[in-house]
Amino acid sequence: MITESELQFVHEKAYIPEHLPEYVTSIVDAEPFLFKDFLLYRRKRGIVIVGYPLNYSLNEKNLQQPNLDVQAIGQTINQIVEQYKPTEVSAMAPALPPNFTECPTETDWFYFLDLTSFSPTKKLRNLLKKAERQLTIEVGKDFQREHHRLMQFFIRNHDLNKSSITIFERAHHCLRSETALLFSARNAHGELVAYCIGELGASRCAFYLFSVSTTQSRVPGASDLLLYRFVQEAKQTGKQFINLGLGINPGIAFFKKKWGALPLLKHVQWTFQPTIDEWWQHFLQFDF
Repeated sequence: MITESELQFVHEKAYIPEHLPEYVTSIVDAEPFLFKDFLLYRRKRGIVIVGYPLNYSLNEKNLQQPNLDVQAIGQTINQIVEQYKPTEVSAMAPALPPNFTECPTETDWFYFLDLTSFSPTKKLRNLLKKAERQLTIEVGKDFQREHHRLMQFFIRNHDLNKSSITIFERAHHCLRSETALLFSARNAHGELVAYCIGELGASRCAFYLFSVSTTQSRVPGASDLLLYRFVQEAKQTGKQFINLGLGINPGIAFFKKKWGALPLLKHVQWTFQPTIDEWWQHFLQFDF
């Protein structure tokens, strides 16, 4: 279990969404706790290891040239397996440690927007002005039936794996957090055409968690206007960066790049089921 003082430390240092216990536990049934400066989540079937150290100094220089000790992360994962002996481990890190090279992986990038130097391009400003003439943005926490319907439409019309579908279906639970906000875009008829959910609970980094839109009543620039409103909110609360999440696919990655976000932090995810023999084989590769 994580204490109040530990939770404060986490919020001060968080720079990826999985560093926020209120976000992760709203999606999956898990108990957060700290191991050194790594955040873990204990589940019925094992442990989720967030292999991004909280003591990493998030600043513009480090984002341009990330310097994370992957071998040290691998050592920590081995120590966690030794201490807790989970039947299954899900891990994520900026790179695959050398002792896990045989594990199947999923690879992507976290896209960061530096708010200290952010300035929308002329093309983007024109798109926002056109969208503003057609849309009204509401900011709150009231996730209504129409939001659910739009989410189901989004899921049906996108090629998502089972895990992603589960996450999107539970997205509204994120709003239980006091610092999460729902941004809704409505057209002149009051119809919901798009919405996004953002989290502002960390000290220096805001998190753009979910973005959903429809093609039936599509308004060009709706998603851009929602993100712009979130950028304004993040600036007002003193954030230096926005983590726009993973690239997912070329279309989503293009949207984030259009806003000036850069793929600055690699995301490698893998799962394994350690046996005693496998664990010793991995563990003995390191000289402690």
